[in-house]
Amino acid sequence: MITGNNAGEELDFVAARDGKPTVYVFIQAEKWDRPVARFLKTLDQDLGMDRQDVAIVAVWLTDDVEKTAEYLPRAQQSINLSQTSLAVYPGDKTGPTGWSINDAAHLTVIIANDNRARASFGFRSLNETNVPEVLGKLPPKR
Repeated sequence: MITGNNAGEELDFVAARDGKPTVYVFIQAEKWDRPVARFLKTLDQDLGMDRQDVAIVAVWLTDDVEKTAEYLPRAQQSINLSQTSLAVYPGDKTGPTGWSINDAAHLTVIIANDNRARASFGFRSLNETNVPEVLGKLPPKR
């Protein structure tokens, strides 16, 4: 984990979340741009207003893990996320096996709850206007 509560630790975030609602955002590093940043910032702000029970884990998929790990704290400082942890996946840039990451998309969003994927989105083009579609798939607040 590069930023967030477990900054500097290698972490199995799925195990750490223990079935709690989580939004995983897998970002193709070469597709990171302002519209993607606005999407992430808006998602973070909207969840922060009403759903503090939901964590966001934004995971960069890249061929250059070291460079990305150096960059992510600056990205966090720039967009000032409160409910989002930033991480870089140390393996293949197609993402973790079995997660069905759309490597042709700018980012893939997977909503998990009770240790199961509940919804998945692959966005080839997006901005902050796509956030309500994602929020609409969250499990009800308990």
